Amino acid sequence: MKIVTLRPSYKRFFMKIRLTKRSCFLICVLLFCCVTDLQALPPSSDAPVSMFDSNSVSLQPLIVLASSSAEPADEDGSMAYANAQNAIRNNDYPNALAYIQQAVAVNPGNLDYQYLLGISYFKLSKLDEAQAIFFALIYEDSIAFQKAFFDLSSAYLQRNDEQNALKMLEQAYTLDPGRTELEMGNIYLKQKQFGKASECFERAALKKPELRADAVTLQAVALLQSNQRSEATRLLLHVLEMDLTPDKTVAVQQLINSINESEKSDKPWQLTATLGFQYDDNVFLDPLDNLGLKPIPGGVRNKEDGLSIFSLTGRYRFLKKDYWSFWGAYNHYQTNYINNTDLNIVGSRPSLQFQWDKLPFHAGLEYAYSHYWVDGESRVGVHSLLPRFLMEHPDNWQTNFSGAVEWKIYEDHSPSDKHYRLALMEMKMFPERKSHFRMQYAADFDEIGAEGSANVTGHEILAGIQYPLWIENWFMDISGRYNWKFFQYDPQISMSGSRTDEQKSAIFMIFGQLRSGLYLNLMAQPIWNDSNIINQLKYDPYEFKKALVSCYLTYTF
Repeated sequence: MKIVTLRPSYKRFFMKIRLTKRSCFLICVLLFCCVTDLQALPPSSDAPVSMFDSNSVSLQPLIVLASSSAEPADEDGSMAYANAQNAIRNNDYPNALAYIQQAVAVNPGNLDYQYLLGISYFKLSKLDEAQAIFFALIYEDSIAFQKAFFDLSSAYLQRNDEQNALKMLEQAYTLDPGRTELEMGNIYLKQKQFGKASECFERAALKKPELRADAVTLQAVALLQSNQRSEATRLLLHVLEMDLTPDKTVAVQQLINSINESEKSDKPWQLTATLGFQYDDNVFLDPLDNLGLKPIPGGVRNKEDGLSIFSLTGRYRFLKKDYWSFWGAYNHYQTNYINNTDLNIVGSRPSLQFQWDKLPFHAGLEYAYSHYWVDGESRVGVHSLLPRFLMEHPDNWQTNFSGAVEWKIYEDHSPSDKHYRLALMEMKMFPERKSHFRMQYAADFDEIGAEGSANVTGHEILAGIQYPLWIENWFMDISGRYNWKFFQYDPQISMSGSRTDEQKSAIFMIFGQLRSGLYLNLMAQPIWNDSNIINQLKYDPYEFKKALVSCYLTYTF
C-alpha cells in the first residue's frame, strides 16, 4: 500500500479538500487518537514499530492520502462504512473499527464516518479516543451532532462520573426530551435519589409515548426502592395493560410477583402449610428410615402402600438489626399410611435460628429439638446444631457449606447416636438465574453407643440440574445421588462382621406456582440399595428396590 503523509504537501492537500478551521481542529483530534494508541504499544527491542506495520498494529484514523488503501469501487469509503455498520449491528466491534478506519482514511471529511469511528472506540472501551471525537464533532456541527451528547454521557457513566454525565444529558435535552428524562432517571436511580428518579421517569412517559412502558416500569422500580410497594404494584399492573412484547410481559409479571414475595418476607411472621400424598411400592420395616433417623437402617417389607403427609411450619422474627435477625420456629409433621398404620409418624420440632445476610455472604446457625412418635409411641428425640454458610460469586457461582452436629436419644432398645455431617455444594447459575447446575459432596460419621462401639462412616455425591419449563414460573429438576456407608458391625446380623451399603437414587421433580402463595410439587424417586451381607437364609436382607411417587401442595400465608 502506498502511503503519502501530509507533511510534504499539506498546503496543496488542504486547498484541494477546502477544509475549514473547524475541520483542521477535528483532524488534530483524530491525530491525537492515533498517537494515543501508538503510545500504548509495547516498545520493541529489535526495531522501531511503524504505525503502518500490519504485523504489529492496525491502521489508525490518520488523515492521509491512501492511493491504494481501498478498492477502486470504494472511492468514497461508503462500502467500508456499510461494512462497519453491519459489524456494529452484529456486536463485532473490532472489525467495525477496522472498516470505519478504512472509510475515514479514504474520506476524512465525512463527519458521519467520524461519528461511527467514535462509536466503535466507545464500544471497545477506548473512552479517551471516543470522547475526543464526540467533542470535535459537536464543535464542528453542534446541530447535526447534538446526539453525541448522549454518547458522551454514556462514556462518563463508564468512568463513574455521574455529574458530568448529567451535564451532557442537559445539553441533549432539546433534541430528545423523553430519552433525556429516561437516562437522567437511570442516573438518579443509581445515585439512590429515588424521588428525582421517579419524577424523571414520569416525565419521560409523558414526553415520549414509545418509551412509556419502560419509563413507567422504571418509575415503579424507583417507588419500590422508596418502600412504596402498593403504588409500584399499581403502576406495574397498568403497564401490563399496554401493548408489550411477550418477554416484557413476563418481566413485568415477575417484578409484580417479586414485590408480593418481598412483602411476605418483610413480615415478622411466616406460616407455611404442606399437604401431600405419596405412593411407596416397597415400604421400610421402620418408618424412621424415611427420615434418616435410624443409625443402622433396616430392610423393607416388600409391601406397597399409600400415605398422606401433612406439615405446618410457623416462624416469628424476634429481632432484626442491620444484617442480623433472630427467629423462633415450630414445625409439626405427620404421616398416615392407608394399610400399614403401625408406620404412622408424628413429629414435633421447635427451633431457634440466627441469620446474617450481607451480600455476597449469607450465614446462619440453628438449634432444633425434634421428637418423633411412631404409632403413638415415643421413639426418639434429636438435639441438632445446624450451621450454614453461603457465598455468591460475581460469575453466577454459589458456594454453600452446611453442617450438622446431632445427638439422637432413642427410647427403645436402640443405642444413642452422635451424628456429624459436613457438606459442600457448588452451584452454577445460568442467565436470569432461573436454571442451575449443582454438585455436592457430603461426609457423615455416626458414633453409636456409649463408647462408639458401632461407628458408621458415610460419603455422598449428588449432581443435579434445574431448568424452566415453557409455562411461566414452572421448573423441572433432575438429580442423581450415590451414597456409600460403612458399618463397623450390624447387630442384627453379627457383632463382629462389618457391613457396607451402596445406595443409588434419582429424583425427578416438576414444580411451580399455581397462584400467589400456592405451589405444586410433583416428584418421582427410584431407589436401589445393595450391601455385602448374606444372612443364614443365603440372601441379602438389605438389597432392595423401591419407588416413591409424590404430590405436594404448599401454601405460604
